[in-house]
Amino acid sequence: MRIVHEIESILPPKWVEQWRFIKHYVRMQAQYRRVIKRLQTKETPIRVLFFALDPSAWKYESVYRLMEKDSRFEPIVLVCPIDNQGEEQKYRKLKSCYEYFMTNNYHVQSSYDEVSQTFLDAHDLKPDIIFYTNPYPSLIDNRYYIYRFDNVLTCYCNYTYNSIPFKFSCALDFHQLIWRYYTENEDNLALVKRFYNARNCRVTGFPMIDVFRNHQVKSWPWKLKEKKLKRVIWAPHHTIEGNTDDIALSTFLLYYDTMLKIAEQYKDRIQFAFKPHPILQSAMYKHPNWGKERTDAYFAKWANGENTTYISGDYADLFCTSDAMIHDCASFIIEYMYVNKPCMILDDGGRLPQCNVTATNAYHCHYKGTSEKDIYDFIDRVVLGGQDERRDMRQAFYNNYLLPPYGDSVAQNIVDDITQAIWDNK
Repeated sequence: MRIVHEIESILPPKWVEQWRFIKHYVRMQAQYRRVIKRLQTKETPIRVLFFALDPSAWKYESVYRLMEKDSRFEPIVLVCPIDNQGEEQKYRKLKSCYEYFMTNNYHVQSSYDEVSQTFLDAHDLKPDIIFYTNPYPSLIDNRYYIYRFDNVLTCYCNYTYNSIPFKFSCALDFHQLIWRYYTENEDNLALVKRFYNARNCRVTGFPMIDVFRNHQVKSWPWKLKEKKLKRVIWAPHHTIEGNTDDIALSTFLLYYDTMLKIAEQYKDRIQFAFKPHPILQSAMYKHPNWGKERTDAYFAKWANGENTTYISGDYADLFCTSDAMIHDCASFIIEYMYVNKPCMILDDGGRLPQCNVTATNAYHCHYKGTSEKDIYDFIDRVVLGGQDERRDMRQAFYNNYLLPPYGDSVAQNIVDDITQAIWDNK
């Protein structure tokens, strides 16, 4: 071992890092094979842990429910801490996330014990399979990251429909080490293959489509119930200027005042839902011209307005009951296409990142907004006037890109892959 360290000390750091990754990768693949052999003879149900961080990133409802009905599986949601938004936010989100899953009748457990003020060791739950809801080591608490679970089959679906061809979105060490990486379509599989061999990838479709195809509204997300009022979502991204080195999608700083003004002007005809990216609030806390007090006051205006509301967490009900959306989120470029309703994407002049083929075609289905005037035109002509000339284009996109392969649900595709890998390989 000493000789190995001495050799590593004279090699370029990137070589050493890559060599260590390869060793870790080989070891984990051997471990996965041993786990599968163990599961083939297991007499009790396979215990599946879903590591949940935030309801807005929860895309496994259909997978969980399908496993819940299958006697071969025992699914459990474990609510884990978010580690990059400060201590106050960490515990507040832990509690609210736990309450969401309790309210929606999941078998759920919190990773945090308020009495002892300690975090659970997930190994104590004896998981056979773990589904992650986020790939970033800076986000989830380190004690729940993939490096801690060599003796478990680990799985992942993108927490949002991947639309950007960047390594951080599909080819981190996490993506390469995971046992199964379930991707949305062949386009996204080709995207992954730009960065690594993708042997752990399986094309299954995006699980969120199961929710939208069979959706029944659980709770009314809007403040008012008058049917005569149109319902419009405004969803700004968190990547404000100076907040990230990679991309700056958010137009929040351009339109935060405009959108409140529009909500007031159209209060007799439209109600608005403010659905920011979950990280936008903490990003604005750090902004030199905003800070916590100003940010909280702004969010409160949306929460307390006569015809406005502030939505955090799960957005299936919101999408399905809306009439239109205005946004600048790369993920929503595709996700809102599931409900085939008019959508405007805001761009202040070319800051959108390079998109893959699926996202590029979804982008063409959007109305484009580069000014306040464009937003007014979208509301007056499309939302209120009903001149939605892109409806057929969106339907064609849905048929060509969003339907899951094999004619089954995405959840069925995922469960079938797991069962085939375990029991069909005896």
